[in-house]
Amino acid sequence: MEAWQTPPTNLTDIPIADELSRRIPRSHDQKAENRALQTLARQLATSPDRLLKTLVAIAKDLCDAGSVGVCLLEENATSEQIFRWEALAGAWEAAEHRNTPRKLRLSGMPIEHQTPQLYFAPEQYFTDLQQLELPIAEALVVPLQAENQPLGAIWIVSHDSDRQFDAEDLEIAVALADFAVAGVQIDRANQTKEALRESEERWQLALQGNNDGIWDCNLQTNCQILSDRCLEILERGPEEVKDFSQFLSYIHPDDLEIMQSTWQQHLHRETSHYCCEYRVRSRGRALQMGFSQRASNLGRVRQSPAGRRFPDRYQRAQTN
Repeated sequence: MEAWQTPPTNLTDIPIADELSRRIPRSHDQKAENRALQTLARQLATSPDRLLKTLVAIAKDLCDAGSVGVCLLEENATSEQIFRWEALAGAWEAAEHRNTPRKLRLSGMPIEHQTPQLYFAPEQYFTDLQQLELPIAEALVVPLQAENQPLGAIWIVSHDSDRQFDAEDLEIAVALADFAVAGVQIDRANQTKEALRESEERWQLALQGNNDGIWDCNLQTNCQILSDRCLEILERGPEEVKDFSQFLSYIHPDDLEIMQSTWQQHLHRETSHYCCEYRVRSRGRALQMGFSQRASNLGRVRQSPAGRRFPDRYQRAQTN
């Protein structure tokens, strides 16, 4: 995403901090600011998924703003980059169910994601804001970014031309932006972790349902991991199949060549997946049919059904 270009009427034609420092500052409550930051720190540790909602309410009070919103960057179905309002406070929150746009398109105006911006009448650059009945006298917009990648922005808005933001407001907004970034990252990591947990649960249920054994082979180290069901099918302990060469030693000699040939074809990407039937020696030296399928470096082993008739060459090998 390209850096925002400063619009001609934007106060960031000159450094924003210099402009804000020339304004007469209003009195700030340092104790209230400290309490607010402590509240955010506690919430970051206990419930990061609710942090943004708390943050916008705090920003409204500390900056004496008319409205505050946090919008996060996303792509729609046509790969257009838009901003979605994640949390609102003040007049925007009151109007949320009536006419506050849930998404903020850029109307050809790329967003600066590295430095805070100060806007007069931002509706001319963000046309979705024109849906609002509330006029915007001034908007202090602080970007959210992690590892130089844009995440979104905090909008601190004045609806009254007599209320102008100052350097103290900018300092507060920058501090809040750090909390917002941390909250978004932790919440997304937790969502990913939960999605993986649910996926693992579905995977385990599927395994239990089809009674297959699963193996995972590291092609660089030659080490492999087998599921409990896979070990049960092979009648082996984990230490007996730690690497691929050990597993090969249990395959019937008459089947080893076709197994390895099929395996090499897949490693050379001559086939989309690996699928091969072969016999494996169990502890009692009985022969079992094996079915193995590979996608990436993950596969499964299926025990042949009871009473299945082996091909003639297997019958001869079993009687030898």
